[in-house]
Amino acid sequence: FDAKYKDESTQEITPARISDELTAEIQKQAKDIFVLLNLRGMARIDFMIKNNIPYVIEVNTIPGLSNESIIPQQARGAGMTLKELFGGLING
Repeated sequence: FDAKYKDESTQEITPARISDELTAEIQKQAKDIFVLLNLRGMARIDFMIKNNIPYVIEVNTIPGLSNESIIPQQARGAGMTLKELFGGLING
């Protein structure tokens, strides 16, 4: 908890500083996993990258939504508000 929410030396960088090719590969893998697991709505699939190879480390089907959480960071990084994000999920 302290490392995630209180440690000011830790940084979460959204969007990740990776190549467009690696971004596309991770997005494809995340979509494939979402479909394979028959998920609905919203989920967060976490990856670790080592030697330019993405490894899935977690599928989070109930991601957090505090300001410090990754989903709100990703929405902001994509230029979306949470209202727009949830509206898109509801309206399909």
